[in-house]
Amino acid sequence: MGTPEILWSQPRIAGALIVGSTVLLLAISLPFYLRGDIRAVEAQFGPIDVAVGNIPVLRVASAGLGPWVSVLLAGFVVLAVDLVRRENAVLPVLAVVGLTVFTVAWILESAFHTGVTVWAVRELEADREVPELFNQLKMWLNVYVQWMVNPLAFLAFIGLAVASLRVGVPPGWAAWTITIWSAVWFFIPFPLALFPVPVFFGVVLLVNG
Repeated sequence: MGTPEILWSQPRIAGALIVGSTVLLLAISLPFYLRGDIRAVEAQFGPIDVAVGNIPVLRVASAGLGPWVSVLLAGFVVLAVDLVRRENAVLPVLAVVGLTVFTVAWILESAFHTGVTVWAVRELEADREVPELFNQLKMWLNVYVQWMVNPLAFLAFIGLAVASLRVGVPPGWAAWTITIWSAVWFFIPFPLALFPVPVFFGVVLLVNG
């Protein structure tokens, strides 16, 4: 049996945090799916009238994005520190900078939907008109900001995968899978494509770290 130091190496701790962030997000979201309440979550990126009468679901789902992305960043920071210690390379540092910008943007969007979008739905429930400024801000966050910050995350995943491969942390096939997936979706604005990468990366680190 391996020693605790080996069992809980820095890459494995990073993997545990990365996978744990996804478990946290699932723990928040899965009950809504099981109850059939998930349509209210669509108010984050679509018409907000779908959340009328179901504000608690929208609030909890929106608030859950902040903790998810924060724990995710912590996991990748742990990995980057280990990579810098092993190789003294600048690539992991640049990746963490990109992921930090990504994290801040997602936290801002989480706060916006938790507060402002919930308020807008309440206005609809009270038969009051929602200002056009709300729709403009929502569009800016959901489209323009995401188009700018999500590619940063994919670039960061590529950078960390390449840096990890150079020190032999993940198997080659795993690093190349992360790199190819991220490179393909870098050019396509589809936020859901982000989620498989951390899960896969975290599991690989847990198993092979």
